[in-house]
Amino acid sequence: MKTKTFYLSPKGSDKGDGSARSPFASLSQAFKAARDVDSATVILKSGEYKLSKPLALGAKDTRISVKAAPGATVVVSALRDVTSWRVEPDGLWSASIPWVTSREKGFRQFFVNGEARARVVYPKNGGLLEAPKSEERPEGVNWEVWTHNTLRSRFEINNGDIDSSWDIANGEVVFYHFWVDSHVIPKGVSIEGDKSFLELEIPLKRVPFGYPYRLFNVIETLSEPGEWAIDYKKKRLYYKPMKGESIDKFKASVPSIDNLVTIDGASDVSFSDIIFRGCRYELPYGQRNDGQASNQVPSAVIIRNASRCSFDGCRFEALGGYAVDLLKGTHDCSITHCTFTDLAAGGIRINSGIVAWHRGQPEDVIEDVKIFDPRLLCSNNVISDCEICNYGLDFPSACGILIMHAEKTQVVHNHIHDGYYTGVSCGWIWGHMPSVSRDNEISFNHIHDIGKGLLSDMGAVYTLGVSPGTRVCNNLIHGIDARHYGGWGLYTDEGSSNILLENNVVYDTKFSCYHMHFGRECVVRNNIFGGGRIDQLARTRRQEHISFYFYNNIVYWTQGKFQTGNWNDDSDYDFCFFPEVTRKMRKSFVSDWNIYFNPNLKKDELRFDKDISWEEWVKRGQDMNSVWTDPKFKNPGKFDFTLSEKSPAYKLGFKPIDMSTVGPRKR
Repeated sequence: MKTKTFYLSPKGSDKGDGSARSPFASLSQAFKAARDVDSATVILKSGEYKLSKPLALGAKDTRISVKAAPGATVVVSALRDVTSWRVEPDGLWSASIPWVTSREKGFRQFFVNGEARARVVYPKNGGLLEAPKSEERPEGVNWEVWTHNTLRSRFEINNGDIDSSWDIANGEVVFYHFWVDSHVIPKGVSIEGDKSFLELEIPLKRVPFGYPYRLFNVIETLSEPGEWAIDYKKKRLYYKPMKGESIDKFKASVPSIDNLVTIDGASDVSFSDIIFRGCRYELPYGQRNDGQASNQVPSAVIIRNASRCSFDGCRFEALGGYAVDLLKGTHDCSITHCTFTDLAAGGIRINSGIVAWHRGQPEDVIEDVKIFDPRLLCSNNVISDCEICNYGLDFPSACGILIMHAEKTQVVHNHIHDGYYTGVSCGWIWGHMPSVSRDNEISFNHIHDIGKGLLSDMGAVYTLGVSPGTRVCNNLIHGIDARHYGGWGLYTDEGSSNILLENNVVYDTKFSCYHMHFGRECVVRNNIFGGGRIDQLARTRRQEHISFYFYNNIVYWTQGKFQTGNWNDDSDYDFCFFPEVTRKMRKSFVSDWNIYFNPNLKKDELRFDKDISWEEWVKRGQDMNSVWTDPKFKNPGKFDFTLSEKSPAYKLGFKPIDMSTVGPRKR
C-alpha cells in the first residue's frame, strides 16, 4: 500500500511538493495530492488557514488523516479582513463592507485582533422588552398562545420602549415564545393616540401574546465599548472601540462563507487537534426560524453519506449556526474529545431525513406517510467526551445535541452547559408513529445550567416518539430553568415509548425532575430526583395503555408540589392490568418500590394526584411497597446525594449511583 505524509504551513506554497521542507499552503492542495496515494497523513504547522470556499471532500477522499503538528496551534477559518477604518463624528469607527449586498450576505460574528466582539442588542445585559398587558387579543386566549392561522404584522409595545426616531428597519427583532425564537425584520414604530406599535416587514404566523423580545443591530443603541452593527443600506460596519484600542493597530475580521468543511461520500477521513473558527449564516428573506430546535439552521461542518470519519480533540468556536451535521447515510463516524463554544445555534445534529408525518387528531391518525429509504439511515455514530457550552447565542432554541432520525447513536460522557434550550434531544416523530429512532444511548453526560429562563417547554434530556432500545442512563442533571413552563430534567414528550431512564441524578430544576407528556411503556427506575422548585413529578396525558413504569426511585424535595398534571386512573376504560390486584383496577401507569421524602412534611401531609392521601393512593394499586423515609443522603442541602451505608433505600433494592465517571474522560 502506497502511503505518504504531506505538510502544510501558512507560509508554504501550493507549488511545493508538500514535504517538510517545501510544505503546501492550502488544505485543498493537500487533499488533491492525497488522492494519488492509498493513504495519507496531512500535518499542519501552526497558523491560520483561511478558506474562501468550503473544503469539499467526496468519494475520492479516503484513508486521509489530517492533524496538527505536535504542539502546534492550527486554526481553519472562513474569516476575511475588514480594512480602511475611519473615525465617525460621533466617535464610532466604521469600515466599508461592499460584499454585504443584502441581509443574507451579512454576518453575526466580528473579531478584533482575534477576539470575538458582541453584536449590539437592546436592552443590554440580557434584558427583555415585554408586551403591555393592555394588548388586545381574542377572547379567551391566554397571554402566551400559538395561533397557526393568524398573521400579525404589528404588535403593541410599551410607550418609550423603542425610540421612534431610531432606524430599526436596519435591525432585527427576536420574539421569544414557547420553544422558539422568531426572527423578523421591523419596519418601524408607529404612534396611534396613546399607544405605540411595532410594525413588521413580514408578518408572523405563530403569534405570541404577552411576548418578550429583543432588538438587535440598531446603530443608535451602540453605547458599550466592543459593540458593533451593520448598516445594510450604506454597506458599512460600525464599531464602538474599547479602551486602549488604536485604529492604526486594529485588525478586524468577519466570516465570509456558510460552511467550513463538507464531506459527502468520503470514508476514513479524520481531523485531529484542529480549531474551526468563524463561519457565517443569515436567515433567507422571509424565514423566521420558528421551527423547533432551530432545526433548519445549517452547520459549519456537514457530513453526508460518509463512513468511519472522525473529529478528535478539535475545537469549534464562534460559528454562525450549528457546528457539525451528520446527515443522510452517515454511519460509524465519531466526534470525540472536542470542544464546542460560542455557537450561534447548537453543537451537533444527526438527521437521516423525514421518515413519516401525520396531520389531524387524535395522534394515532396516520396521514401522508413517507416511506423511508433505509440506505439513508444514520447509524452507529459516536459523540463522546466533548464539551458543548455557550450555545444558542443567536438562535437560542437550538440544542446542544439534536438527534432527529437515527439509530444506535452513542451520546456518552459529554459536558453540556450554558445553553438556552435542551441539552440532548432525541427523536423527531410526534405521537405513536413508526420511527427509525431506536437503540440510542444517552449516558454519563453532565448537563447543567441550561434554559436560563428564556424559553419554555425544554429539558436537559428531551425525547420524542417511539424509540425501542433507547437508554437515558447515569446522567448528572441540574440547574434547569425555563420561562413560563417546562424547565424539566428528564422530559419524555409526545409519544416517547420503550425508553429506559435509569441511574440518573437530577436536581435543581425549575419544574419537575421527571415529566411524561404522553408515551408508552417507558421504564423509569433507580433514579435520584433531588428536588424541583415548582414540582417533582408530572404527567400530562392519560392514554389507554401503560405510559411508564416508575419504580425503585428516590424522590427528595424541600419545596414545591409533589405531583402535578393528570395522575388519575378512573375506571372509564375497558382495559385491565394486574387482575391479581383487583379486577376493577385500570392502570395507565405503575409506581412502586420508591422512597419519597420531604424533611418539611409528615407522611400524612403528602398528597398524591390532585389531593388524595397515601392510603387512597395505595387503594388505587400504586406504591403499595413504597415508603416515606429519610434516604440518608450525605449532604442534600449542598446537592450531595451520596447514600450512606445505612440508607433504607438498599432494603428496597435501590442500587448506588456512581457519578465519579460522569462527563468527559481523559483523552
